[in-house]
Amino acid sequence: MIQKHPEIGGEILAIISELPDISIGAKYHHEKYDGTGYPYKIAGEDIPFYARIIGIADVYDAMTSRRSYHDVLPQQVVRAEIEKGKGTQFAPECADIMLQIIDEDTDYQMHEH
Repeated sequence: MIQKHPEIGGEILAIISELPDISIGAKYHHEKYDGTGYPYKIAGEDIPFYARIIGIADVYDAMTSRRSYHDVLPQQVVRAEIEKGKGTQFAPECADIMLQIIDEDTDYQMHEH
């Protein structure tokens, strides 16, 4: 059931005609660069650009926010996970940009306060 949320979110956001790419991003944001994601198991450049961005932002947010199953993770752990997923979970160019942003955030301001 949880794997249906990208499609459902995409359908809901499709109503916003001023931002058509946001529904596409939502629909495909759980696809992985190596093709092991869901719901369609598409890979690489076949994953829409906005979905590649939303996907890595979603993972970053999950790791840097308090959840019922974990507290905010340390920045070095978050960075290591992004690095580990580069080229498999994440598009390399998106991972590189996220790593640059993390490296520039020396005070770790982007995590949940």
